[in-house]
Parts: sequence; structure tokens; C-alpha cells
Amino acid sequence: MVTSRQARGKFANAFAAFVQTDVPYKLAVMMCGFLPAQLAAAFVIWWTTRESGVVRMAVLDESLLYGIGVVAFGLVISWIATARHWPGKPVLYVALALYSSYMVHLVHVLGMWSTPYLMLVPVVAFVCGVVFGPRAGWFSLGTSTVLIVVTEVLRFSDVLEYAPAVRHDAIGASPNGWWVASAVVPLAGFVIGTFTMTMAVVLAAELQARRLDMQAETLRRSHAMIRRYVPSQVVDAVVAGGESVTAHERRKVTVFFSDIVGFTEMVDRMEPEELSRVLNDYFTAMTLIAEKYDGTIDELIGDAVLILFGAPSTTNDRDHAMRAVRMALDMQASVGRLNAEWMNAGIDAEMRVRMAIDTGVVTVGNFGSSGRMKYAALGRAVNVAARLQTLAVPGRLLVSHPTFLLVREAVAYEEKGEVELKGVHHPIRTYEIEAMVP
Repeated sequence: MVTSRQARGKFANAFAAFVQTDVPYKLAVMMCGFLPAQLAAAFVIWWTTRESGVVRMAVLDESLLYGIGVVAFGLVISWIATARHWPGKPVLYVALALYSSYMVHLVHVLGMWSTPYLMLVPVVAFVCGVVFGPRAGWFSLGTSTVLIVVTEVLRFSDVLEYAPAVRHDAIGASPNGWWVASAVVPLAGFVIGTFTMTMAVVLAAELQARRLDMQAETLRRSHAMIRRYVPSQVVDAVVAGGESVTAHERRKVTVFFSDIVGFTEMVDRMEPEELSRVLNDYFTAMTLIAEKYDGTIDELIGDAVLILFGAPSTTNDRDHAMRAVRMALDMQASVGRLNAEWMNAGIDAEMRVRMAIDTGVVTVGNFGSSGRMKYAALGRAVNVAARLQTLAVPGRLLVSHPTFLLVREAVAYEEKGEVELKGVHHPIRTYEIEAMVP
């Protein structure tokens, strides 16, 4: 059973979808519904006032026909604009200006009897604001207000006759049933207008809530999509303010670098479909583990992975190094599980990965052109981690002395001695991490 709230929600969703359509189409659809309503209202006004003896029917007939003609013109011009893809705003403003002139004309010809009809002015302005946007609503309200002011100035200047549709000599006569009916119609219009305004406010609130929900969902999807291409820590930092990300600064970070052994041969011997699955499985597993330890995935290049700890979010040097080591050991274990899965699936893809870690001062921030930027780290530690990785035993983790000093009390290790690295002036003491100790 559909509840009233669910029904309102469905209607609000449908209305929200309608509001997103082109302006000429929205105007045409509204005029299709408005023209029968205008005809019905004109008939009721004509029927109740024709026998009242208070209204000059010839003048009122002209006014009612003018209103019907305005709506019919709006319907025709909006459908033509829809079919021929004309710009929507000019058509909308012309239609609003014409209908505003009709409302003001009705106020003029009926004088004080038209007071309830003034409710049409804010109702039309509000509906236009909801459907076509605030500018359309303000345009409708402003146009009507200006026309009313001009009309009243002309009336007080005796340029225009006051209430030409009303027989002033008959107003004081004994009222008959038709006279009462003709007086009730404007009052009924006032009540209906008030109800319409109230429902419009409720609908606008419901529509606004739906729009906010849709925008929140769009933002969530966009955020999730961006995180697939940009490190999540960088996304969070940009959303939080961004100054710490865009500015270049020196930071002491721990850098992790890994590379698949024999990747070129793997590409050569495997079918593209199998290679695609293997790489997707591998990078998915590595990414999930990196996120588990809050590492910033800076690069996924070919078969290489570069992950930062300490930028853009930071805690302390020891924590950065500990998380990097735990992550690397977890990754090596995950590679073993992936190899078993691929073997069970009949895929010949035994993978071995070299991993290395270094800790040092680098420059982090956005690098690139004004049109395309990338968050990155530049410095000796990045170079050392990449060079150390080439010396690591496949399936093992090699760390530099600065990293070792931060984690030595928490790991089982084997010292590997000093190594000379290309591009590094001094020998690097290295250690192979075997496991974390309790």
C-alpha cells in the first residue's frame, strides 16, 4: 500500500524530472493544462455575472477573451519553440509579460471586485519561480507590479476609467442570487489561490529536499569516481580546504616502491584477457591493502606501485614507517594468495614482487601545468626506494637504514649490508624485513 509520503515522493520525483526539461517544453506542457482551466474559469465568471445586473458583460467578455487568447498564444508559441528548438527564455518572458498584462487588465476592469484576483499575481510568480527558476518568478512579479502601478497612476490621472466593467449605479441595489454568485466567485478564487500557494510551498519544499538528495547522490558518485583516479587522502585534503595540497612543502615521509619481476615476459606469454584479469586482481588487492593502512597511492605505472606515508595526511615518523612495513608484508602475503587463485583458475601467472621502503625528506604538492596538476613527491627518498626495489629478493621486503631505525624494535630482520645506488652519492645500509614481532 502506497503511503501519502511515498505518493508525494513519487510526485516530487516526477516533478523534479519535469523541471529539468527544456523551457519551451515546460511552458507548452503547462499551457496545455492551463488553457482548459482558463476556459473553465472564464465560463464560471461569465455565467455567474451575466444575470447579476452589476457587470457590463460586453467589457467583461472582452477581458475574458483576452485572457483565453493570451494562454492560447502561449501554448502555440511554446510548441513552435519546442519543435524548432528556439531559445526558451525569450518565449517564456513574452508569455509571462502577456499574462501579467491580462491579470492587471482584469484588476483594472473590475476595480474593487478584483481584489481576490490579485492573488493570481503571487501565485503565478511563485509557480514560475519553482518551475522555471527564480529569475522567471521575479520577472512575473515585477512585470505585474509595474503594470499595476502604471494603471493606478493613469486611473488617478483620469486617463483610465475606474472599473469600466462594473455598473456603479447597480452596486447599491438589492442583491439577487446572481449578484451573490458573482461576488462569491472572486472570493472562491481567493480561497483557491491561497490553497494553491500553500500546496506550492509544500511541493517546493518537497522538491528542494529531492533536489538536495539527488545532488548529494551525484556528489557521492563523483567523489567515489574521483577516488579511482586520485589518492583518497588528496581528495579529502582538497575537500577540506586544499591549501596543504596545492602548496609545495618539505616533508619527512616514508616511501614504498614495488615492481613485478619478469613483467615484460608475462605480458609476452599471456593472452590479453588473462593479463587484464591478473593485473586487475593484483592492483585491486594492493589498493585495498594500501587504503587499509592509510597510504597515499601516488603512482600506478605499468607494474610499479609508489605509495607515500606522511603526505598529505601526517601523524609521526615512526607511525609512517610502521604502517608502510606492515602494509608491505601484508601485500606479499596477498600476492601468494593471488597466485593460488590464478592457479586454481587455470591461469599461468605465478607472480613475484620486489618491494622496498625508504624514509627521508621530500617536496610534496601539486606539480604540472595550470590545466592539469598531479599530487606527487620529489626527492632523494623516492629515488632510493625505487633503486632499492631493484636489489630486493623477489617476494621479500628491503628497507633503508632510516626506515629500519624507526621500526627495528617491532620487526624480525636480516642485515644486508651497504649498497651503491645509481644517482645516490653515499652507500645505503639495507635490511631485509622478515616479519613483525609480537
